[in-house]
Amino acid sequence: MTGTNGILAEFDAHVGDCSCHLRAQMLLSLTCYYRESKRREWIDDAIEVLKNIKSNIITMYSDIHRAHGVVRSLGFSSLISLDDLFDRIGCTSLFKILDNQSSKIDSDSKDEKSVDTNPTIGHQNRKVTGDKWNLSDYRMVTRFLSSCRLLSLYKTATLEPGATHISYRLDPLVVFTENKKQLDQLDLLTNFITHHDLPSRTALINEMENMQIYITELTSDWISRLSDEIGLGEPIQRLLESSTRLSVRKLRCIPAYPSLLVIRFEWFVKNIPIFLVARRFCTEGYHNAFYRISVKPTAVRHYIEAVRQNNAKIVDHGNVDWFDVTSVSLNSVLIDDWARQPHVIIISNSIAGSMSDFHVRMGDDNQNGVHNESCPEYDMYVKNELSTLNFSAAIMNFFTIHDQYPFDLGANENEWDVIEKIVDSTLDHEAAMIYRQTLDESQKSNDGRPSRTSCK
Repeated sequence: MTGTNGILAEFDAHVGDCSCHLRAQMLLSLTCYYRESKRREWIDDAIEVLKNIKSNIITMYSDIHRAHGVVRSLGFSSLISLDDLFDRIGCTSLFKILDNQSSKIDSDSKDEKSVDTNPTIGHQNRKVTGDKWNLSDYRMVTRFLSSCRLLSLYKTATLEPGATHISYRLDPLVVFTENKKQLDQLDLLTNFITHHDLPSRTALINEMENMQIYITELTSDWISRLSDEIGLGEPIQRLLESSTRLSVRKLRCIPAYPSLLVIRFEWFVKNIPIFLVARRFCTEGYHNAFYRISVKPTAVRHYIEAVRQNNAKIVDHGNVDWFDVTSVSLNSVLIDDWARQPHVIIISNSIAGSMSDFHVRMGDDNQNGVHNESCPEYDMYVKNELSTLNFSAAIMNFFTIHDQYPFDLGANENEWDVIEKIVDSTLDHEAAMIYRQTLDESQKSNDGRPSRTSCK
């Protein structure tokens, strides 16, 4: 089952951990930041430089082949460094644009935490763990978005046997093959590329994992800074630090539940708009229901104050009146002014039955189409379930039962038990009891089995 086509495929937030919701929030903050025209002035210049770089890459590659690999005749030393390649293809101009604009914006920045945006010596690649989150550091922004895009395209989803488990994986060889097709269409390099030029699978995987490590390191720094920004204290920082673990591939993995606590609190503090798409399956196919979900500031004011005084209160499920859930038509989504504002978009699936029933329907082309006709099943669903939805509690339930880590912790460790112990030690025992209650309720409502989504 191949991934989403179109614009949604350009930024898939899954990079190998369980923090896809964090990358979506990071992208939202970037989008809001760049809505100010002053902060976009440099982009057109950067695009023109990139066009020249693309042409220079083709020229350099052709020259190397014509010289039969004797690079000294082209002005290179016997050992070519990345700096040499960057200089030859024109990256120096791109780096100057990014660094000069970063410095210009930095002088007006109100960020509390300083970030070194000076170019590294010789414009070398930064270390995998080298960046801190700073919206006015355009090198960081470019690297973050580029890495996310490269890790997003040509990804596949696999329904794994046994427990209801969906894994999203990127095959680097598929990506390389697609890029080679694009080069072939230029009709410039076809005669030059030989079997010996093709990178090994190991080399491609190493490059992919370096990008994954970079993004997870940046994500960890971002959520730590966000926690400070929205008024959360030391207990939340300890919760995040204590629960974060490194995978075998050195990915810094922040568990789903602790990170969602911070994200949901940001929604309340910043009054972030949310757009929910609920795909409901009936016996004839499925229906798309669209909902605007907005925070009710007066309803959450007391909660915000209580959490800032005692961080352990952050685990509260929340009441129905914390969010306003409004049904909207597809036409409204397409033409109304509210839809032009950046939103957090949540796309969900729903069916009357178990997760196994859902996966059977997903694999049946005859029952997997849009059903736009009048449908009593769907009308009943909207009336009885969505009309009384406690969105805050629903989000908490989902991220409680979600995979907390994208890997097994060990024979004697259960990921949900581990989170419970960490909540107990960093917040308090009552918070841990609320977490356990939420977990038990979520598993009970899902036939006792968690519906797992992962990108190992």
